[in-house]
Amino acid sequence: MNDQYRRRRVKYAELEVTSMNDNKRHSDRRVKKTKKAIQDALMTLMDKKNISDITIIELTKEADVNRKTFYNHYSDIYQVMDEIENNLVEDLNGLLVDCIAKSHVNMAKYEGKNQMSAEQEELSKIILPIFENLINQLRYNPELFRLVMYFDGHSRLTKKIVKQEKATLIAYAGASEKSMPWMDLYLTFVMEGMLATIFLWKELNYPVSDDDIALFLSNITASVGTVGMALVEERS
Repeated sequence: MNDQYRRRRVKYAELEVTSMNDNKRHSDRRVKKTKKAIQDALMTLMDKKNISDITIIELTKEADVNRKTFYNHYSDIYQVMDEIENNLVEDLNGLLVDCIAKSHVNMAKYEGKNQMSAEQEELSKIILPIFENLINQLRYNPELFRLVMYFDGHSRLTKKIVKQEKATLIAYAGASEKSMPWMDLYLTFVMEGMLATIFLWKELNYPVSDDDIALFLSNITASVGTVGMALVEERS
């Protein structure tokens, strides 16, 4: 009798845990869906006016959620914007991590080199998949492109991207702490120039192919990086 009772208790506990896990998964999906609705609504409203002119009432109406639901997830509109930025930074950094994992790149190899040609070509080949993936994402994912366009020229987003990519290069690609001040400048230059180039490419209705623009950006990024670091090394 005691064994049967214990078995029933164990079975009940297992069912309870399964139910709790199912409820959590359902809750997580509901939260993600609600947050996405709010974020999409903010982007839609920002097509029409500045973020500073958007009210919570407008946002919740556009997202089809009530104010209580909004405040369950965010303290104000700017926190929604911050989360959108962070998601974008995560997506871009994911491309970098994926490229590093596939190429096994060691950034220390490219620091302080005085012969440019071989290093430029090798580095360009290594980072080309980043630009190929990014071009593919931005051209064929209108929502992502719209997100990036909202932040074009906004230094806060660029700083977030640079901070995350710098940490990734140190953790996974062997970049040295010594190179970090220059890495800040280099990554900022690359991000601002890359986004401006992609926006112009789109405005001109894609006058060159996806592969060509990706290779163009990859070659410039590799050339600027290796030449710039070599000149710094020469002067130090």
